[in-house]
Amino acid sequence: MPFIIPLLPKPIRMTARETRRYFQNNQNIGCEIRELLKQVLRPLLAANDKVFLIEHSPGSVQPCLQRNLQPSVPGRRQRLLACRI
Repeated sequence: MPFIIPLLPKPIRMTARETRRYFQNNQNIGCEIRELLKQVLRPLLAANDKVFLIEHSPGSVQPCLQRNLQPSVPGRRQRLLACRI
């Protein structure tokens, strides 16, 4: 119901605007945010630490991160667990 957004308080309108920018990848913002996340997660996974990631929508982050974060190592278990909210 995007027609209701202009009627909402300014902080909520701004959050909706930023969310739209992320999902539409305006000015490459979605890719930049995922890159920042990868920079944090790579050392954790390299150290074989367990990672619990909460993602905002099905398939938005986990498939991308699993492809790009950790090279496929035979016998090594995936240590990234994602929970969708």
